Amino acid sequence: MADLCLGTAQLGMKYGINNVFGKPDRETVFEILDKAVNSGIHMIDTASIYGEAEEILGEYLSTHLDAADKIHIISKQCCSVDGMDNTRIEKTIRDELEQSLVRLDRSYLDGYLLHSYRETDKPETLAILKKIKEEGLVRKTGVSVYEIDEAEYAVENGDIDYLQMPCSVFDQRGLTSGVFQKARERGITVFTRSAFLQGLLMMEENKIPVYLQGIVPYIHEFNGMLQRYNLDKKHAVVKFVLSKQLVDYMVFGIETVGQLGEILAERDSSSLPEEFVRDVEKRFSCISEKLILPIHWEKEKRII
Repeated sequence: MADLCLGTAQLGMKYGINNVFGKPDRETVFEILDKAVNSGIHMIDTASIYGEAEEILGEYLSTHLDAADKIHIISKQCCSVDGMDNTRIEKTIRDELEQSLVRLDRSYLDGYLLHSYRETDKPETLAILKKIKEEGLVRKTGVSVYEIDEAEYAVENGDIDYLQMPCSVFDQRGLTSGVFQKARERGITVFTRSAFLQGLLMMEENKIPVYLQGIVPYIHEFNGMLQRYNLDKKHAVVKFVLSKQLVDYMVFGIETVGQLGEILAERDSSSLPEEFVRDVEKRFSCISEKLILPIHWEKEKRII
């Protein structure tokens, strides 16, 4: 079964289409981190563009030294280097990495990922990641992508350690395309994100935005399947991803200590019925990327 990796986007800013509580305060974030570490979650995913996430995480690490020794931090290179020559690309990546290290109160990161799809097909950019790894500034390098072709290129040509991309009951592309299998064969650790589609899967049908109405029939059908199998939705959504042998970590985001407790309870809960999993795999394996990838939602919103 996959392990859990705590995502910090919600801890540094209001994030997600179904965010109810907004950005938690410092005390709540520290409570969340305490509970996560004490519950065996030792991998944390962050990024320089996640509002105050790196700063508050760094403050926690500097004041909770016992917990800090157990935590592995993954951050991301988010500044675009599009159109730059190699010298400027390297300086941009190094500057951003050094700023993240300062904010996180770390001398190195356990993982550093390219966060822009535009960078995955640039050998020079991937080469710079390899260089900073050899220097000891990061332990592992990789990419965070949306599209299958980006993932395939990175797996086959990138000399990477980590691959991160979406995976959920409605987004099974990494599984059906074989890219997760290729990553496993090459010794690449697979991180998945967006199990809840930024909360979309948990929204009531009548509250889903107009520009995402195309996904309502799928959610209605999924709700019907849950009723037939007498399954809780959160249990099904979480356990579907965690049960995948080709997934090493499921990155998840929460806004409250209570939500973290719910995810931990699902982690330790019973497995899903095999017949239900097969039905989900059969019915929801080919949903349009316009509906399941948040990078397309703003475009659809503007069209409406």
